[in-house]
Amino acid sequence: MNHLLCGLAANPALPPEAITGLLADEDHRVAEEAAGNPSLPRDVMVELVP
Repeated sequence: MNHLLCGLAANPALPPEAITGLLADEDHRVAEEAAGNPSLPRDVMVELVP
């Protein structure tokens, strides 16, 4: 199931609210995919990138 969540997290058409919901899973692979998503809110991206 993680590969599906990773695909969703990387999808630029996904609303930012849905991306932050995916991050609640706390899976590092999902977070890595989400970090590259251009629709990710900046404040959330800052938390993901070390």
